[in-house]
Amino acid sequence: MLRALRVELVKTFAQRGTYVGFPVLAALIALIVWGLWRHGPADREFERTAGRDMLVAGHVTTAPFVMQFILPTIIELLMPLMIAAVVGGLVAGEVQSGTMRTMLLRPIPRLRLLAAKLGAGWVYTFSLCVFAVLLGSALCYLVFKAGDMLSLSADGLVVFSHDEAIARLALAYGLATVGRLVIAVLALMFSCLFDNGLTAAALTVACLIFMGALEHIPYFEQFQCYFLTWHLDVYRLALEADIDWPAVGQRTLGLSAYSVVAFAVAAIAFSRRDFS
Repeated sequence: MLRALRVELVKTFAQRGTYVGFPVLAALIALIVWGLWRHGPADREFERTAGRDMLVAGHVTTAPFVMQFILPTIIELLMPLMIAAVVGGLVAGEVQSGTMRTMLLRPIPRLRLLAAKLGAGWVYTFSLCVFAVLLGSALCYLVFKAGDMLSLSADGLVVFSHDEAIARLALAYGLATVGRLVIAVLALMFSCLFDNGLTAAALTVACLIFMGALEHIPYFEQFQCYFLTWHLDVYRLALEADIDWPAVGQRTLGLSAYSVVAFAVAAIAFSRRDFS
């Protein structure tokens, strides 16, 4: 298993397309940091939440505040695209290029090979998340000062001390990373069902957009707990005034269920397909 994983990691990170996401993330994070440094936070947003009579003393754009501001943009917009593009081609790309038949000549069970590909996809996803956290933290603390963090949550305007803000951000980024790992499993499933990596990537993103759209339609509010996008938002609970741990556990369990089902479908499709 370790040898198969090593081979898949070498093949994944030997492709130039694997590294496209890193400079794109770096550029976006740098632009967001520059924008907040140059223009400051959106004061109208604070007025809508807390009212015009609220007076904020001190610096609002602290390093933890900017790290919180960056999180939804990179997690919900860019990362699903990058993960779907890379993981969606792990199986479909090799089927399209004709190398999958050669690989299956080796004495390795198909399920073990699929697990190795999932491991490679998870390593890529995790490295992308760690890169974003490290770069974002470095730029934020280089440009801005350490301080308290203002959070616009469902409870209104919440102020966290610096130490508590770091703990909340660590939890939020960790939960967000878990959600991206689930997206990788979903992309692998579509990669096993279709012969084109672009098709697998497009269906992964389309699935997220479809469920995200249904989640915000009032008629489907009672079915929110069945949508993957609702569970992916678990990281937002870490930034509430009081963390609802049962809700965190419920959504994390939902992410686990999606992962198990998606990998089971991928395993069935991969084991039954004729690659000749």
